[in-house]
Amino acid sequence: MKCKVCNYSDTISDGISVLCLKCETRFNLNAKNIDYLYEGGQDIPTDKKTLQRLENSKNRIKIIKNYIDCENFVLVDIGSGSGEFLREGKKWFTETIGFDKNKTLIKYCESKDLKVYYGDFSREKINLNDNQNCFISISHVLEHIEDPINFLHKVILNMNKGDILWLEIPLWTGKSFFEKKYNWKLWYEEHYYLFSSKVFLEIENNFDLKKIADGTRIFDSMKFMRKLNILKIVFQNPIKSLKFIYLKDKKRKGIRFLDYIFEDFGFSIYIKQ
Repeated sequence: MKCKVCNYSDTISDGISVLCLKCETRFNLNAKNIDYLYEGGQDIPTDKKTLQRLENSKNRIKIIKNYIDCENFVLVDIGSGSGEFLREGKKWFTETIGFDKNKTLIKYCESKDLKVYYGDFSREKINLNDNQNCFISISHVLEHIEDPINFLHKVILNMNKGDILWLEIPLWTGKSFFEKKYNWKLWYEEHYYLFSSKVFLEIENNFDLKKIADGTRIFDSMKFMRKLNILKIVFQNPIKSLKFIYLKDKKRKGIRFLDYIFEDFGFSIYIKQ
């Protein structure tokens, strides 16, 4: 089986997943093709879940602000779901626009006074001026798509020179998958893939993009935080903990201790050449 991300033919399988030996993408053999029109993906969140997603969005923007001046960009969130990133983005970007394929979630976003289009991203749909640059966010979308490289190709074709692309993906190389393996909550039938950070270099090499930065982060809900024993984590990861402590704030660039230790999600920021 060839890897659908890098087209490399050397792979190994354990009957549950197929691992590419080049880009280290892990393909889920039990993934199902989901029709996202009215099902799958994010649900309409409870108030508690909304607060967690807003907090996650705030932490994401703290990282982004280290690399770009948000006020110079229009935020385009592809796979905008229930819209928390758009809501937080309104505080920082000149304009916020979403794209999604779940009509129930689009109606929900519209009820929150958010602009969300149905279907694939297109600059023609949003009717921007030639001098307006987009910050295009694709967070936790690629794992839902059987051919993520073809999907990215279509997005990048619609980008202008100077547009910024943010990608965020779940990593099987992080601490949670290492400890829980296929029992990790992000290994399920809606996800075709879990990735490694090597995929970011593969993307840069295959498209007219220049990487500005990359790193790791987590979704840290309060429930998750309460379960953690920070001292225990430090003792389990002494060298890595010390490395983080000696990193100066400028080098951390919004990355927090648990982002650095767990590495459950990877992100990369590119500029269109």
